[in-house]
Amino acid sequence: MSHKGFTLIECVLALMVMSLFLVGTTGIIAQSRDLRAKVYDKREQEWQICLFHMEEKLAEGTFESIDKNHLYFTKKSDSGDSYSCSIKWSSNVHRLAISEKGGFEPILSQVRDVKFTQEGQNVYLTVKFMDEEEKHAQWTIPKE
Repeated sequence: MSHKGFTLIECVLALMVMSLFLVGTTGIIAQSRDLRAKVYDKREQEWQICLFHMEEKLAEGTFESIDKNHLYFTKKSDSGDSYSCSIKWSSNVHRLAISEKGGFEPILSQVRDVKFTQEGQNVYLTVKFMDEEEKHAQWTIPKE
């Protein structure tokens, strides 16, 4: 009598192949989780450094105005002359940058959109990154 079915060796081999596949899959998942954490940490560091630079530059000058994608302020040179500066979003290079004396200092990259709004003495910043993540910041305009 002939019985159709799998032998013990065939079953063991099938289980080994499945276990190797599952071990490989869990390794890939763990690596992608680690990579995501590193990218997020890098983004958070870049965001904090951006806020630090903005606060530092704004403290050196006097707030003037905002529009949707720009914040304008003036600074005094060593000779006492005033000149205009801005923090602006460049849509073509997807960066937020400080523009001062004809220079351009990028402070945040991979930016899809930037929105400045003002309510009383507060300026609000909303940044949307290329991966749709949003960050928010608030700056209080010092009273003169």
